[in-house]
Amino acid sequence: MTTANISWSPVVYDGGIKEYQVFRNGKQVGTSPTATYKDTGLTGDTLYSYQVKAVGKNGLVSLLSEALQVQTEASTGS
Repeated sequence: MTTANISWSPVVYDGGIKEYQVFRNGKQVGTSPTATYKDTGLTGDTLYSYQVKAVGKNGLVSLLSEALQVQTEASTGS
């Protein structure tokens, strides 16, 4: 199984962060309470684009981050 581990600079909101929403190729694929995310079940030798939104406990939601491009490694077979 191919995975991607991504991280980003934390956002500071009054009252703290509720979650970060993680998007792959424009679609939300998960959330994280911290500034890291492990995406699993990816296809080898494929380029993915990730973006993140911060959601504050105070109700504020950030804009989408700049895109991060991730190239997964080619599968080696068995």
